[in-house]
Amino acid sequence: MRYAKGFKAVVMTGVVVNVVLCAIALVAPGSFLGALGFDPAYPDIWVRFSALLLLLLSIFYVPGALDLDRYRLNAWFHVLSRSAGVVFFTVCVVLLGFERRFLLFALIDLPFALLSGLLLALAVRGPTRRAPEAARLHLRKGVA
Repeated sequence: MRYAKGFKAVVMTGVVVNVVLCAIALVAPGSFLGALGFDPAYPDIWVRFSALLLLLLSIFYVPGALDLDRYRLNAWFHVLSRSAGVVFFTVCVVLLGFERRFLLFALIDLPFALLSGLLLALAVRGPTRRAPEAARLHLRKGVA
């Protein structure tokens, strides 16, 4: 149970971080890029659209954090998505020759990927956690 609570805390903290970064990138993409040391993008619609996609992706993280039993696939999807972000930006820098400052985006995702992956694995291991409500109701009716 404590691992599930830790997973929830890590995921929701990551969602808040994403929402803040996305809000800034949507409203002021030039300032956002400038603060990170990047040149302004023209047209900036791509920065805004990337922020919108990240915001939408973050919404899908929430159900798994709030109800790990019912939305376990969402929870694993969160770990996979955060890990994919780390791999993407690392590969772009190491193999494709992009500037090292792009690693900042990998470093944002890395702690969330590692912590949430570890906590999720610990939360779902061992004896079965409480059954989802539908399964409990099904068992109470005597149906196997």
